[in-house]
Amino acid sequence: MKSTPTSFERHGWMLACLIPVVSALLVRGPMPIDETRYLSVAWEMWSKRDFILPALNGMAYTHKPPLLFWLINLGWGLFGVNAWWPRLIPLMAAIASVWLVRHLAVRLFPKSEHLVPETVAWLLAGSLAWTLFSTILLFDLVLTVCVLVAIVGLVRVEDAPVKGWLLFAGGIAAGLLTKGPATLVFTLGPALFGPYWSRSAKERPWRWYGGLVAALIVALGAPGLWVSLAYEEAGRAFVHTILWDQSATRVVHSFAHARPWWFYLAVFPPLLLPWLAWPTMWRVLRLPNQRCADRLVLSTVIPSFVVFSLISGKQPHYLLSLVPMVALGLGPRLARADVAFVSTRAPAFVFIAIGVAFALFSDWNHRHVAALSVGAAIVFGGGMMLRRSDDRHAAIRHLALSNAATIAMVTIAFFASVGETYELTGTAAEVRRLDEQRVPIAWLGAYSGQLNFLARLQEPVTELEPSQPEAIAEWTATHPEGQIIVYSRGELAMDPGFAIHRQPYHSGWLSIVPVGAPQLAQYFDSKSDATEPSLGD
Repeated sequence: MKSTPTSFERHGWMLACLIPVVSALLVRGPMPIDETRYLSVAWEMWSKRDFILPALNGMAYTHKPPLLFWLINLGWGLFGVNAWWPRLIPLMAAIASVWLVRHLAVRLFPKSEHLVPETVAWLLAGSLAWTLFSTILLFDLVLTVCVLVAIVGLVRVEDAPVKGWLLFAGGIAAGLLTKGPATLVFTLGPALFGPYWSRSAKERPWRWYGGLVAALIVALGAPGLWVSLAYEEAGRAFVHTILWDQSATRVVHSFAHARPWWFYLAVFPPLLLPWLAWPTMWRVLRLPNQRCADRLVLSTVIPSFVVFSLISGKQPHYLLSLVPMVALGLGPRLARADVAFVSTRAPAFVFIAIGVAFALFSDWNHRHVAALSVGAAIVFGGGMMLRRSDDRHAAIRHLALSNAATIAMVTIAFFASVGETYELTGTAAEVRRLDEQRVPIAWLGAYSGQLNFLARLQEPVTELEPSQPEAIAEWTATHPEGQIIVYSRGELAMDPGFAIHRQPYHSGWLSIVPVGAPQLAQYFDSKSDATEPSLGD
C-alpha cells in the first residue's frame, strides 16, 4: 500500500535551493566580472530601449543570444531596475529544473511509489551543482530548463506525438535563444537515439525521425527571426560573429577557457557531491532499473559528455544540464525498498577533509583569512552531516539540506572576510557622480562593463589599450579634465595620493586617477597582465 507523502517530502527540496541564494543575496552584491557584465548588457538594452541587439559599453555583444537579458528586462518592467531580480533568475531556473526532472520521473515510473520522484528531486536540489550555481547569474541553469522541456517533449511523443514534438521544438528554440548551439548538444543525443529507449520510436522509426526533422525546422523559427532582426540592425559582422566565432571557432580553438580533453573527467564528479561520497549511491549503481529511463539517461549524458570534452572551451558549469539526468538515473535505484542503507559518515568525512585542506591551503594563499573562514565553514557543514538516521530517505533529505547550509555558510564566510574586494558599489557611486558632472571617464586595459549597470551609466566608458600609447596620448590630450580607472597589482599599485578613489579589488587595486597625475605615465607604458578572473560565457 502506498503511503501518502508529507508536504515536506514533496516540496522541502525547495529549501535546498533557497538557503544558498538567500545567503548570497544578504552578503554580496553583483559579482564582477561575469554578473556585472551580464547586468550591464541588460541595462544597456533597457536604457536604450533596444530589445533586439544586446550591447555592452556601446558595442554589440556577440557572446550570447538575448533570452537571459529579456528575462532580466521583463522583471525590471514589473519591479523597476534593481540588482535582486536578475539574481533570482538562476534560483527560479533551478526550481523549475527540479520540477521538470520530477515530472520526468513521474512519467517514466507511473506505477512506482511517490518516493521515486521525490528522491530524484531531493538528489538534484541537494547536489553541489545546484546549491552552488543557483547563486550565480549565468546562462546555464536557464539553458537546463530549456533542455529538460525538450526531453519532456521527447518522452511525451509516446502518448501525444504532436504535443510532444511541439514541446521539443519549444525547448530547443528557447535554448538556442539562451546559449546557442549548446542546446543541440544536449538534446540531439536522446532524439537521435530514440529507437534505443523509446518503444514508439523503435516501432515507427520513420515517423519518429520525420517528427524530429519537422520539430527542428519549427525550433529554428524564433532564433532565425531574432538573427534576421539583428542582421538588419547590426549587419553581417554581428551575425557572422555570433553564429560562427562564438560557436564553431570554440570547438577547435577557444579564445577563452581552453582546457585539455580530460578536464570534465576531473571537474564533473565533484558537482555530484555529496552523493558521490555516499557509499549507498555506489551500491545501487548495478541494480536493475526501468530500461527506458536508463537508456534515456545514457543517450543524453554520454554523447553530450563526449562532445563537450572534444570542444576546446570548457567550464564546469557548461555541464549543468547533465546533472538532472544523473539524478534521474540514480533516484529510482535509491528509492528501492531493498537497498541496504549506509550511514552518512562518509560524505561528512569527505567534507571535513575538504575543509581542513582549505584551512591548510591558507598558509600559501594571500587571502589566508578567507581560506581559513571557508575551510571552517566546510568543516562545520561536514559535521552537520554526521547526524544518525535509520531511514534512507530521511538521510537523503538531511544530506541535501546540510549541503545547502554548507554552501550558504561558505558564501557568508568568504564574502565577510574579503570585504569590498568583490564589491564595486563604492567605485560605482564615484563613477556615477563623475558621469553626472559630465567628466570623461576611461578604463585602462580590457573593460568588461563592470560599472555600466552599477553606476547606471548612459554613455560608454572609453577603453584605453596600454599597447596603443598614441591613442592614450590623444585621449588624455583631448580630455585634460578626464579620469582614468586603473586596475593594478604588485609593484604597479597606484599611489593613493594621486587617486580620487581607491579600493582593493580581486588581487590588486582599483583606482580612479586624474589624467594629470604624475605617476600615471608608468601605467600607460607598462604591459601589465593584471587581468581579472572570470567564470566566462
